[in-house]
Amino acid sequence: MFENKDEKTVPVSTVKLDLESKKKNIAENLRECSDNISRHIQLIDEKMEKADDDMKGSLRALKTRLNREKKRVDGSLKEVEKSSEDTWKVVNKKASIVLTNAKIESQKIEERVEDMIE
Repeated sequence: MFENKDEKTVPVSTVKLDLESKKKNIAENLRECSDNISRHIQLIDEKMEKADDDMKGSLRALKTRLNREKKRVDGSLKEVEKSSEDTWKVVNKKASIVLTNAKIESQKIEERVEDMIE
């Protein structure tokens, strides 16, 4: 009924698997950071509802900074997803820098918001 055909198995490069693993890892970290920034933005929105006018202005400025960081993180995530083996080194380095900077900036903003609320 079915004929046995000699099919050649195509080996999957361990380098390619390693690259996919690294891409998956950095993409996961970028998504997590983006989600955290979104939560901080939502928290600021909630605080703005109860704040006086002076505090609203300050919170709005912090929210703008968070939105800027989120845009960078999301852009970096797109670059990681589109990257190839040829572009990986540059994209990975840039993504790592963006991720580190976003974490630092969001931590600073979180601390500022807490100080303002107290």
